[in-house]
Amino acid sequence: MPISLENPRIEAAGGVSLSARRDHSISFILAKRHLTLSVLAGSCGGLLFGYDIGAMACAAPGIRSAFALSPAGLGLAVSVALMGTIAGSMLGGTLSDRLGRRGTLTLSGILYAFAIIAAAFATGGMQFTVSRVFCGIAIGLVSVTAPMYLAEVSPPAVRGRIAGSFQLSLSIGAVCAFGVGYLASGGDHASVTWRYILCGGIFPASLCVLCLFWALPSELAPRASSEQARLFTRQYLKPIALAVGLALFNQLTGVNALLYYVLDVFSGLGVHGISGRVDALALSSLSLLVTCLALTLIDRAGRKSLLLIGAALMGSCLLLLSMVHRMHWPPAVVVTLLAVYHASFGFSQGAVVWVYLSEIFPVSVRARGQSLGSTVLWIANVLVVDTFPSIARRLGDRIFFWMAILLALQFVIIYVFYPETKGKKLEAVAP
Repeated sequence: MPISLENPRIEAAGGVSLSARRDHSISFILAKRHLTLSVLAGSCGGLLFGYDIGAMACAAPGIRSAFALSPAGLGLAVSVALMGTIAGSMLGGTLSDRLGRRGTLTLSGILYAFAIIAAAFATGGMQFTVSRVFCGIAIGLVSVTAPMYLAEVSPPAVRGRIAGSFQLSLSIGAVCAFGVGYLASGGDHASVTWRYILCGGIFPASLCVLCLFWALPSELAPRASSEQARLFTRQYLKPIALAVGLALFNQLTGVNALLYYVLDVFSGLGVHGISGRVDALALSSLSLLVTCLALTLIDRAGRKSLLLIGAALMGSCLLLLSMVHRMHWPPAVVVTLLAVYHASFGFSQGAVVWVYLSEIFPVSVRARGQSLGSTVLWIANVLVVDTFPSIARRLGDRIFFWMAILLALQFVIIYVFYPETKGKKLEAVAP
Protein backbone atom coordinates (compact mmCIF):
# COMPACT_ATOMS: atom_id res chain seq x y z
CA MET A 1 0.00 0.00 0.00
CA PRO A 2 1.16 3.59 -0.49
CA ILE A 3 3.67 4.85 2.02
CA SER A 4 4.57 8.32 3.16
CA LEU A 5 8.12 9.50 2.84
CA GLU A 6 7.75 12.31 5.35
CA ASN A 7 10.30 12.19 8.16
CA PRO A 8 8.89 10.62 11.32
CA ARG A 9 7.72 13.24 13.78
CA ILE A 10 9.40 13.04 17.20
CA GLU A 11 7.42 14.42 20.11
CA ALA A 12 9.49 16.58 22.38
CA ALA A 13 7.17 16.29 25.36
CA GLY A 14 8.15 13.38 27.57
CA GLY A 15 11.25 12.76 25.44
CA VAL A 16 11.98 9.92 23.07
CA SER A 17 14.69 7.37 23.61
CA LEU A 18 17.66 7.07 21.33
CA SER A 19 16.52 3.55 20.48
CA ALA A 20 13.09 4.80 19.37
CA ARG A 21 14.66 7.48 17.20
CA ARG A 22 16.97 4.91 15.66
CA ASP A 23 14.02 2.60 14.95
CA HIS A 24 12.16 5.46 13.25
CA SER A 25 15.20 6.29 11.12
CA ILE A 26 15.73 2.67 10.12
CA SER A 27 12.04 2.30 9.21
CA PHE A 28 12.19 5.45 7.07
CA ILE A 29 15.33 4.30 5.25
CA LEU A 30 13.88 0.84 4.61
CA ALA A 31 10.59 2.31 3.38
CA LYS A 32 12.43 4.59 0.98
CA ARG A 33 14.58 1.71 -0.27
CA HIS A 34 11.54 -0.49 -0.85
CA LEU A 35 9.81 2.33 -2.76
CA THR A 36 12.90 2.85 -4.91
CA LEU A 37 13.02 -0.85 -5.77
CA SER A 38 9.27 -0.83 -6.47
CA VAL A 39 9.63 2.08 -8.88
CA LEU A 40 12.59 0.39 -10.56
CA ALA A 41 10.67 -2.88 -10.92
CA GLY A 42 7.61 -1.20 -12.44
CA SER A 43 9.77 0.97 -14.68
CA CYS A 44 11.62 -2.08 -15.98
CA GLY A 45 8.26 -3.21 -17.35
CA GLY A 46 8.26 -0.06 -19.50
CA LEU A 47 11.91 -0.63 -20.41
CA LEU A 48 11.06 -4.15 -21.61
CA PHE A 49 8.07 -2.81 -23.57
CA GLY A 50 10.07 -0.06 -25.30
CA TYR A 51 13.06 -2.26 -26.06
CA ASP A 52 10.79 -4.81 -27.73
CA ILE A 53 9.28 -2.16 -30.03
CA GLY A 54 12.67 -0.83 -31.10
CA ALA A 55 14.27 -4.26 -31.35
CA MET A 56 11.60 -5.57 -33.71
CA ALA A 57 11.92 -2.50 -35.92
CA CYS A 58 15.69 -3.07 -36.14
CA ALA A 59 15.44 -6.84 -36.53
CA ALA A 60 12.73 -6.94 -39.20
CA PRO A 61 15.10 -6.99 -42.26
CA GLY A 62 17.19 -9.80 -40.72
CA ILE A 63 14.08 -11.81 -39.86
CA ARG A 64 12.80 -11.50 -43.43
CA SER A 65 16.12 -12.72 -44.79
CA ALA A 66 16.60 -15.53 -42.25
CA PHE A 67 13.22 -17.14 -42.91
CA ALA A 68 12.79 -16.07 -46.58
CA LEU A 69 9.50 -14.37 -45.75
CA SER A 70 7.24 -12.70 -48.25
CA PRO A 71 6.01 -9.17 -47.43
CA ALA A 72 2.78 -10.68 -46.10
CA GLY A 73 4.73 -13.25 -44.08
CA LEU A 74 6.95 -10.57 -42.57
CA GLY A 75 3.91 -8.47 -41.70
CA LEU A 76 2.37 -11.44 -39.90
CA ALA A 77 5.60 -12.32 -38.08
CA VAL A 78 6.05 -8.74 -36.84
CA SER A 79 2.43 -7.84 -36.08
CA VAL A 80 1.38 -11.13 -34.49
CA ALA A 81 2.81 -9.89 -31.20
CA LEU A 82 0.08 -7.22 -31.18
CA MET A 83 -2.52 -9.99 -31.13
CA GLY A 84 -0.76 -11.51 -28.15
CA THR A 85 -0.67 -8.07 -26.52
CA ILE A 86 -4.44 -7.77 -26.83
CA ALA A 87 -4.84 -11.20 -25.20
CA GLY A 88 -2.42 -10.24 -22.43
CA SER A 89 -4.29 -7.00 -21.80
CA MET A 90 -7.57 -8.87 -21.49
CA LEU A 91 -6.03 -11.34 -19.01
CA GLY A 92 -4.15 -8.69 -17.04
CA GLY A 93 -7.01 -7.53 -14.85
CA THR A 94 -8.03 -10.98 -13.67
CA LEU A 95 -4.46 -12.11 -13.06
CA SER A 96 -3.61 -8.90 -11.17
CA ASP A 97 -6.49 -9.55 -8.80
CA ARG A 98 -5.67 -13.23 -8.30
CA LEU A 99 -1.86 -13.18 -8.25
CA GLY A 100 -1.41 -9.60 -7.06
CA ARG A 101 0.42 -6.85 -8.95
CA ARG A 102 3.88 -8.14 -8.05
CA GLY A 103 2.98 -11.72 -8.89
CA THR A 104 1.63 -10.76 -12.31
CA LEU A 105 4.67 -8.61 -13.10
CA THR A 106 6.96 -11.48 -12.07
CA LEU A 107 5.06 -13.88 -14.33
CA SER A 108 5.27 -11.35 -17.19
CA GLY A 109 9.04 -10.96 -16.85
CA ILE A 110 9.68 -14.70 -16.76
CA LEU A 111 7.32 -15.37 -19.69
CA TYR A 112 8.93 -12.63 -21.79
CA ALA A 113 12.47 -13.84 -21.07
CA PHE A 114 11.71 -17.39 -22.20
CA ALA A 115 9.67 -16.23 -25.21
CA ILE A 116 12.28 -13.79 -26.52
CA ILE A 117 15.01 -16.44 -26.22
CA ALA A 118 12.83 -18.83 -28.22
CA ALA A 119 12.23 -16.11 -30.85
CA ALA A 120 15.90 -15.13 -31.04
CA PHE A 121 17.05 -18.70 -31.63
CA ALA A 122 14.12 -19.81 -33.77
CA THR A 123 15.04 -22.09 -36.66
CA GLY A 124 11.85 -21.51 -38.65
CA GLY A 125 9.21 -18.90 -39.31
CA MET A 126 6.48 -20.77 -37.44
CA GLN A 127 8.59 -21.13 -34.27
CA PHE A 128 9.44 -17.44 -34.44
CA THR A 129 5.80 -16.43 -34.90
CA VAL A 130 4.54 -18.55 -31.98
CA SER A 131 7.31 -17.21 -29.74
CA ARG A 132 6.33 -13.65 -30.63
CA VAL A 133 2.73 -14.34 -29.62
CA PHE A 134 3.94 -15.16 -26.11
CA CYS A 135 6.16 -12.06 -26.12
CA GLY A 136 3.02 -10.07 -26.91
CA ILE A 137 1.05 -11.71 -24.09
CA ALA A 138 3.81 -10.75 -21.65
CA ILE A 139 3.84 -7.16 -22.91
CA GLY A 140 0.05 -6.96 -22.64
CA LEU A 141 0.24 -8.08 -19.00
CA VAL A 142 2.95 -5.49 -18.34
CA SER A 143 0.95 -2.67 -19.95
CA VAL A 144 -1.93 -3.37 -17.55
CA THR A 145 -0.04 -4.17 -14.36
CA ALA A 146 3.06 -1.96 -14.27
CA PRO A 147 1.36 1.50 -14.46
CA MET A 148 -1.26 0.39 -11.93
CA TYR A 149 1.39 -0.97 -9.57
CA LEU A 150 3.43 2.24 -9.79
CA ALA A 151 0.36 4.38 -9.09
CA GLU A 152 -0.63 2.31 -6.06
CA VAL A 153 2.76 2.42 -4.34
CA SER A 154 3.22 6.16 -4.98
CA PRO A 155 2.65 9.04 -2.54
CA PRO A 156 -0.10 11.27 -4.05
CA ALA A 157 2.12 14.34 -4.44
CA VAL A 158 4.52 12.56 -6.82
CA ARG A 159 2.24 9.89 -8.27
CA GLY A 160 2.31 11.43 -11.74
CA ARG A 161 6.10 11.33 -11.93
CA ILE A 162 6.35 7.81 -10.51
CA ALA A 163 3.54 6.30 -12.58
CA GLY A 164 4.83 8.25 -15.58
CA SER A 165 8.23 6.59 -15.19
CA PHE A 166 6.64 3.68 -17.08
CA GLN A 167 6.45 5.81 -20.24
CA LEU A 168 9.89 7.30 -19.56
CA SER A 169 11.37 3.80 -19.33
CA LEU A 170 9.50 2.81 -22.48
CA SER A 171 11.21 5.68 -24.31
CA ILE A 172 14.60 4.71 -22.86
CA GLY A 173 14.07 1.12 -23.99
CA ALA A 174 13.24 2.21 -27.54
CA VAL A 175 16.31 4.47 -27.69
CA CYS A 176 18.52 1.63 -26.42
CA ALA A 177 17.13 -0.78 -29.02
CA PHE A 178 17.54 1.67 -31.91
CA GLY A 179 21.03 2.49 -30.65
CA VAL A 180 21.99 -1.19 -30.54
CA GLY A 181 20.48 -1.67 -34.00
CA TYR A 182 22.41 1.29 -35.38
CA LEU A 183 25.71 0.12 -33.90
CA ALA A 184 25.20 -3.45 -35.03
CA SER A 185 24.19 -2.51 -38.58
CA GLY A 186 27.82 -2.05 -39.68
CA GLY A 187 29.06 -5.41 -38.45
CA ASP A 188 30.24 -8.41 -40.44
CA HIS A 189 27.58 -10.77 -39.08
CA ALA A 190 24.42 -9.13 -40.39
CA SER A 191 22.71 -12.50 -40.87
CA VAL A 192 22.66 -13.17 -37.11
CA THR A 193 22.75 -9.62 -35.72
CA TRP A 194 18.97 -9.56 -35.37
CA ARG A 195 19.18 -12.50 -32.96
CA TYR A 196 21.55 -10.61 -30.67
CA ILE A 197 19.36 -7.51 -30.79
CA LEU A 198 16.30 -9.51 -29.68
CA CYS A 199 18.27 -11.22 -26.90
CA GLY A 200 18.86 -7.81 -25.32
CA GLY A 201 15.26 -7.97 -24.06
CA ILE A 202 16.35 -10.54 -21.47
CA PHE A 203 18.07 -7.84 -19.39
CA PRO A 204 15.06 -5.59 -18.54
CA ALA A 205 12.92 -8.70 -17.94
CA SER A 206 15.48 -10.16 -15.54
CA LEU A 207 16.01 -6.85 -13.72
CA CYS A 208 12.25 -6.45 -13.26
CA VAL A 209 11.91 -9.91 -11.68
CA LEU A 210 14.94 -9.38 -9.46
CA CYS A 211 13.70 -6.03 -8.08
CA LEU A 212 10.24 -7.45 -7.38
CA PHE A 213 11.66 -9.73 -4.66
CA TRP A 214 12.22 -6.66 -2.43
CA ALA A 215 9.49 -4.40 -3.81
CA LEU A 216 6.39 -3.22 -1.95
CA PRO A 217 2.99 -4.93 -2.24
CA SER A 218 0.37 -2.63 -3.74
CA GLU A 219 -3.00 -4.18 -2.98
CA LEU A 220 -5.23 -1.61 -1.23
CA ALA A 221 -8.27 -3.87 -0.53
CA PRO A 222 -8.99 -7.52 0.22
CA ARG A 223 -8.47 -9.59 -2.89
CA ALA A 224 -11.78 -11.41 -2.46
CA SER A 225 -13.82 -8.18 -2.63
CA SER A 226 -11.84 -7.12 -5.69
CA GLU A 227 -12.67 -10.38 -7.43
CA GLN A 228 -16.38 -10.13 -6.58
CA ALA A 229 -16.94 -6.55 -7.71
CA ARG A 230 -18.41 -6.15 -11.20
CA LEU A 231 -16.93 -3.58 -13.55
CA PHE A 232 -19.76 -3.15 -16.03
CA THR A 233 -22.37 -1.55 -13.80
CA ARG A 234 -23.98 1.90 -13.78
CA GLN A 235 -21.79 2.84 -10.81
CA TYR A 236 -18.61 2.69 -12.93
CA LEU A 237 -20.05 4.02 -16.19
CA LYS A 238 -18.14 7.33 -15.96
CA PRO A 239 -14.62 5.91 -15.38
CA ILE A 240 -15.29 3.31 -18.10
CA ALA A 241 -16.19 6.08 -20.55
CA LEU A 242 -13.12 8.10 -19.55
CA ALA A 243 -10.79 5.10 -19.94
CA VAL A 244 -12.20 3.95 -23.29
CA GLY A 245 -12.22 7.52 -24.62
CA LEU A 246 -8.62 8.19 -23.62
CA ALA A 247 -7.42 4.88 -25.06
CA LEU A 248 -9.12 5.67 -28.38
CA PHE A 249 -7.79 9.23 -28.39
CA ASN A 250 -4.27 7.88 -27.85
CA GLN A 251 -4.37 5.92 -31.10
CA LEU A 252 -6.55 8.29 -33.14
CA THR A 253 -3.73 10.81 -32.90
CA GLY A 254 -2.22 8.57 -35.58
CA VAL A 255 1.20 8.57 -33.92
CA ASN A 256 1.88 4.85 -34.32
CA ALA A 257 0.74 4.81 -37.94
CA LEU A 258 3.02 7.75 -38.77
CA LEU A 259 5.90 6.07 -36.90
CA TYR A 260 5.49 2.65 -38.52
CA TYR A 261 5.13 4.16 -42.01
CA VAL A 262 7.45 7.13 -41.51
CA LEU A 263 9.47 6.43 -44.67
CA ASP A 264 6.31 6.18 -46.78
CA VAL A 265 5.03 9.41 -45.22
CA PHE A 266 8.31 11.20 -45.97
CA SER A 267 8.24 9.92 -49.55
CA GLY A 268 4.62 10.95 -50.06
CA LEU A 269 5.43 14.47 -48.86
CA GLY A 270 8.41 14.77 -51.17
CA VAL A 271 11.23 13.95 -48.74
CA HIS A 272 13.66 11.35 -50.09
CA GLY A 273 17.05 9.98 -49.12
CA ILE A 274 16.11 9.52 -45.47
CA SER A 275 18.07 7.00 -43.39
CA GLY A 276 15.56 4.83 -41.55
CA ARG A 277 17.83 3.77 -38.70
CA VAL A 278 19.20 7.26 -38.09
CA ASP A 279 15.80 8.93 -38.15
CA ALA A 280 14.21 6.25 -35.96
CA LEU A 281 16.99 6.80 -33.42
CA ALA A 282 16.56 10.58 -33.66
CA LEU A 283 12.76 10.47 -33.22
CA SER A 284 12.97 8.04 -30.28
CA SER A 285 15.65 10.21 -28.63
CA LEU A 286 13.47 13.30 -29.05
CA SER A 287 10.54 11.40 -27.52
CA LEU A 288 12.72 10.53 -24.54
CA LEU A 289 13.69 14.17 -23.99
CA VAL A 290 10.13 15.49 -24.09
CA THR A 291 8.92 12.68 -21.83
CA CYS A 292 11.49 13.79 -19.25
CA LEU A 293 10.14 17.34 -19.57
CA ALA A 294 6.55 16.14 -19.21
CA LEU A 295 7.30 14.21 -16.03
CA THR A 296 8.76 17.33 -14.41
CA LEU A 297 5.45 19.11 -15.06
CA ILE A 298 2.80 16.39 -14.70
CA ASP A 299 2.34 16.83 -10.93
CA ARG A 300 2.36 20.63 -11.17
CA ALA A 301 0.60 21.48 -14.43
CA GLY A 302 -1.63 18.42 -14.20
CA ARG A 303 -2.62 15.59 -16.52
CA LYS A 304 -5.44 17.47 -18.22
CA SER A 305 -3.30 20.49 -19.09
CA LEU A 306 -0.67 18.30 -20.79
CA LEU A 307 -3.36 16.49 -22.79
CA LEU A 308 -4.83 19.78 -24.00
CA ILE A 309 -1.47 21.30 -24.94
CA GLY A 310 -0.48 18.15 -26.81
CA ALA A 311 -3.76 17.95 -28.75
CA ALA A 312 -3.43 21.58 -29.83
CA LEU A 313 0.20 21.18 -30.98
CA MET A 314 -0.35 17.85 -32.76
CA GLY A 315 -3.45 19.17 -34.51
CA SER A 316 -1.57 22.26 -35.69
CA CYS A 317 1.29 20.17 -37.09
CA LEU A 318 -1.09 17.88 -38.96
CA LEU A 319 -3.01 20.82 -40.39
CA LEU A 320 0.25 22.29 -41.71
CA LEU A 321 1.30 18.91 -43.15
CA SER A 322 -1.92 18.82 -45.17
CA MET A 323 -0.73 21.99 -46.95
CA VAL A 324 2.84 20.90 -47.78
CA HIS A 325 2.28 20.27 -51.48
CA ARG A 326 0.04 23.27 -51.94
CA MET A 327 2.54 25.62 -50.33
CA HIS A 328 5.62 23.94 -51.90
CA TRP A 329 7.46 23.80 -48.58
CA PRO A 330 11.00 22.35 -48.58
CA PRO A 331 11.83 18.92 -47.04
CA ALA A 332 13.29 20.54 -43.91
CA VAL A 333 9.84 21.91 -43.03
CA VAL A 334 8.26 18.45 -43.38
CA VAL A 335 10.87 16.83 -41.15
CA THR A 336 10.50 19.59 -38.57
CA LEU A 337 6.71 19.33 -38.49
CA LEU A 338 6.82 15.56 -38.00
CA ALA A 339 9.45 15.93 -35.28
CA VAL A 340 7.32 18.51 -33.41
CA TYR A 341 4.26 16.28 -33.86
CA HIS A 342 6.00 13.26 -32.32
CA ALA A 343 7.46 15.41 -29.54
CA SER A 344 3.99 16.79 -28.74
CA PHE A 345 2.64 13.26 -28.42
CA GLY A 346 5.44 12.27 -26.04
CA PHE A 347 4.83 15.42 -24.00
CA SER A 348 1.09 14.75 -23.67
CA GLN A 349 -0.63 11.48 -24.52
CA GLY A 350 2.56 9.45 -24.29
CA ALA A 351 3.35 10.64 -20.77
CA VAL A 352 -0.21 10.84 -19.44
CA VAL A 353 -2.21 7.88 -20.77
CA TRP A 354 -0.80 5.15 -18.51
CA VAL A 355 -0.90 7.46 -15.48
CA TYR A 356 -4.51 8.50 -16.04
CA LEU A 357 -5.78 4.98 -16.71
CA SER A 358 -4.22 3.79 -13.45
CA GLU A 359 -5.92 6.55 -11.42
CA ILE A 360 -9.57 6.79 -12.43
CA PHE A 361 -10.95 3.44 -11.20
CA PRO A 362 -11.63 2.56 -7.52
CA VAL A 363 -9.51 -0.26 -6.16
CA SER A 364 -12.32 -2.82 -6.27
CA VAL A 365 -12.33 -2.73 -10.09
CA ARG A 366 -9.02 -0.98 -10.83
CA ALA A 367 -7.29 -4.03 -12.31
CA ARG A 368 -10.14 -4.82 -14.68
CA GLY A 369 -10.63 -1.15 -15.52
CA GLN A 370 -6.95 -0.80 -16.40
CA SER A 371 -7.25 -4.02 -18.40
CA LEU A 372 -10.21 -2.60 -20.32
CA GLY A 373 -8.37 0.63 -21.15
CA SER A 374 -5.23 -1.20 -22.28
CA THR A 375 -7.23 -3.67 -24.39
CA VAL A 376 -9.11 -0.89 -26.17
CA LEU A 377 -5.82 0.93 -26.78
CA TRP A 378 -4.20 -2.13 -28.36
CA ILE A 379 -7.22 -3.00 -30.50
CA ALA A 380 -7.34 0.60 -31.74
CA ASN A 381 -3.61 0.39 -32.43
CA VAL A 382 -4.07 -2.66 -34.66
CA LEU A 383 -7.02 -1.11 -36.53
CA VAL A 384 -5.34 2.25 -37.13
CA VAL A 385 -2.03 0.75 -38.26
CA ASP A 386 -3.75 -1.78 -40.53
CA THR A 387 -6.08 0.73 -42.21
CA PHE A 388 -3.73 3.71 -42.49
CA PRO A 389 -2.01 2.74 -45.80
CA SER A 390 -5.27 2.22 -47.70
CA ILE A 391 -6.89 5.36 -46.27
CA ALA A 392 -3.77 7.42 -47.00
CA ARG A 393 -3.70 6.12 -50.58
CA ARG A 394 -7.31 7.21 -51.06
CA LEU A 395 -7.13 10.61 -49.36
CA GLY A 396 -3.54 11.69 -50.04
CA ASP A 397 -2.61 14.87 -48.17
CA ARG A 398 -6.18 15.25 -46.95
CA ILE A 399 -5.61 12.48 -44.40
CA PHE A 400 -3.61 14.93 -42.29
CA PHE A 401 -6.50 17.41 -42.39
CA TRP A 402 -8.97 14.81 -41.09
CA MET A 403 -6.53 13.69 -38.41
CA ALA A 404 -6.30 17.35 -37.31
CA ILE A 405 -10.10 17.47 -37.09
CA LEU A 406 -10.07 14.41 -34.82
CA LEU A 407 -7.51 16.10 -32.57
CA ALA A 408 -9.67 19.24 -32.39
CA LEU A 409 -12.59 17.04 -31.31
CA GLN A 410 -10.32 15.37 -28.76
CA PHE A 411 -9.36 18.78 -27.35
CA VAL A 412 -13.01 19.76 -26.83
CA ILE A 413 -14.02 16.46 -25.22
CA ILE A 414 -11.05 16.44 -22.80
CA TYR A 415 -11.66 20.08 -21.89
CA VAL A 416 -15.35 19.53 -21.15
CA PHE A 417 -15.53 16.04 -19.64
CA TYR A 418 -12.17 14.94 -18.23
CA PRO A 419 -11.43 15.72 -14.55
CA GLU A 420 -7.99 16.68 -13.26
CA THR A 421 -6.42 14.00 -11.04
CA LYS A 422 -3.15 15.56 -9.87
CA GLY A 423 -2.36 15.53 -6.16
CA LYS A 424 -5.45 13.51 -5.13
CA LYS A 425 -5.43 10.25 -3.23
CA LEU A 426 -6.36 7.35 -5.49
CA GLU A 427 -9.72 6.67 -3.88
CA ALA A 428 -10.57 10.39 -4.08
CA VAL A 429 -9.81 10.44 -7.80
CA ALA A 430 -12.28 7.71 -8.78
CA PRO A 431 -15.55 9.34 -9.96
